[in-house]
Amino acid sequence: MTMPLVTDSHGNKFGKSEGNAVWLDKNKTSSYELYQFLLNSEDSMVIEYLKRLTFLSREEIEEI
Repeated sequence: MTMPLVTDSHGNKFGKSEGNAVWLDKNKTSSYELYQFLLNSEDSMVIEYLKRLTFLSREEIEEI
């Protein structure tokens, strides 16, 4: 399975080599840290993150 890189609005990737990795493992990124990451994300990126990081349908995302 492959997935496009998760990037910010400037096209910079998130990852270990960049020093800003966001892990889905609660032992590496706390719930608070993940919440803060998403809360502080630019509005223009919310739809892309919803498409890549949730199981919401396209219709549900468009409704949001």
